[in-house]
Amino acid sequence: MGTQREEQQARTPRRRPGAADMQAAVPLEVSAAQQQPGQHQGQQLLWRCWRVLAAVLLSCWLCATLAGTLSHDGGALLAAHAGKRPPHPLSRFDAAFRAAGPLLPLLPWLLRAAPLEAVAMAGAAAAPGCGARATLAWPCLAAYLVVCAARMLLYLAHVVAQGGGGAGGGHGGWLSDHIFLAASVVACLSVELGACAADAMRLDGGGLHTRDGRDCGGGSGGVRRRAAVGAAAAVALLLYGLVCADMFVTCRHFHQPTESLAALLGGLVCFQVPMLVWFTAHAARSDGKARGGAVPDAAERAAR
Repeated sequence: MGTQREEQQARTPRRRPGAADMQAAVPLEVSAAQQQPGQHQGQQLLWRCWRVLAAVLLSCWLCATLAGTLSHDGGALLAAHAGKRPPHPLSRFDAAFRAAGPLLPLLPWLLRAAPLEAVAMAGAAAAPGCGARATLAWPCLAAYLVVCAARMLLYLAHVVAQGGGGAGGGHGGWLSDHIFLAASVVACLSVELGACAADAMRLDGGGLHTRDGRDCGGGSGGVRRRAAVGAAAAVALLLYGLVCADMFVTCRHFHQPTESLAALLGGLVCFQVPMLVWFTAHAARSDGKARGGAVPDAAERAAR
């Protein structure tokens, strides 16, 4: 009997393990490999959207300020009102901007960060891994505070360098502090809009799942996350448009073209370009950590 069984086994061809057997043996590795292309495509789409969004926002800012500078009225409006600031459609917003301009980016940040962080912490307690999703909330807050402090220090240095001539809201000086302030604010608002876009992509792209597949973005928590991101993006976009419109009026009527151009160039160098570079690099690292994948290097992002 033993000899017959051995002969039958020898005659039976051995079957090579197929793909189904390999998938059954290592289901976690195969599933992870199948998810990587989709995550990679989502990251590519996110960076394309961010580049387009950053270019559009910067173009709107430059068009508004340059249009106001090129159409400068030569001080006719100020002369007609005996040097006092005349009323205009954005007077109330301009007064609020002068008083609390550096704090404007905190409004959309609060709308986005508070609900997101609350839901993330609740999700971490219910399903470990949900709370580790990067929302860029705290790094963005730190960046906004740094920009605010840097703008104030540069303003004080400007006042001291010109012997105090620009203090007290006067229109004399090397550059317009009002436009310089606006440049720092729109830089922060641009980053906040980019953070909203990144959060929205993760909400819709499956970035809210634990490693074992449990969903962190469904139910009422997911609805609150989406509502928070949408509200923050709407407020940031509205503030961005108001600041650009206000700076068009400022450049046209209240500052000399040389002051406006100096503030525009200073804002680009000191705030807008550094903030865009910082956010792009930081969002890449945070996106890789949130998805558990590799962080794309500079060459890979440039190739995309």
